[in-house]
Amino acid sequence: MSTPNILTPDLVIEGVNQAYAAEGLTDEDGGRDTTKLREALYEVLKEHKVLSWADRTDHAITKGNLIAQVFPNLPGPDAFGDQEDPDLARAIWAKIRTDVWSQLATGAKGSVQQLVGRNMGNGYVLVRCQLTPDNSDAVYITDDRTCIERDYLAIDNKRLARMIASLSDNRAMLITRQPDNAKRYASGFDKQMKALGNTAHDKLMLAIEAAVFDETGDSNGDGED
Repeated sequence: MSTPNILTPDLVIEGVNQAYAAEGLTDEDGGRDTTKLREALYEVLKEHKVLSWADRTDHAITKGNLIAQVFPNLPGPDAFGDQEDPDLARAIWAKIRTDVWSQLATGAKGSVQQLVGRNMGNGYVLVRCQLTPDNSDAVYITDDRTCIERDYLAIDNKRLARMIASLSDNRAMLITRQPDNAKRYASGFDKQMKALGNTAHDKLMLAIEAAVFDETGDSNGDGED
């Protein structure tokens, strides 16, 4: 049995490049092509639609299974021990896992999220979640409001709450340390929060107008909740 190489960043990068090349996910110069990666991810994900909360467990795809479908020649966790260098195999898989998950960011600027909106329309949204019983990271596409509220908006709301709590803690620290400036710091925070809230509200109202009326002024929806 050969002695494994000392694990170095260069070895990992070389292995990742080879994994991309094995699946044709490279550009003309042989470099990793993220456009081809996101397109490959989309081709798999478009078959994983969740049309109701009850369908979520059966139709969402776990991160591991998604990687296995896009990189079928890549040794996964179950095969690390069979490789000549298990640590290298593990490191290569971990890097590709990071690449894949970064493409699946669910924000409005997310790469695959934009593909979903552009190619599928009809209200479909890319959503990430954790599936029980082992809390596996998973992803799916849905137009179901319950799924969006529970797996997308609830996460956004928690993130917003954490951010506001952290910022208000900062102001509270300043107030505690400089009581003479307490009212100034508090009122400044309130003004900033109000201004940000108004800006966000105006953006949402514009989005509603754009969604309800097309360029000719014809209604695209009934305006109901």
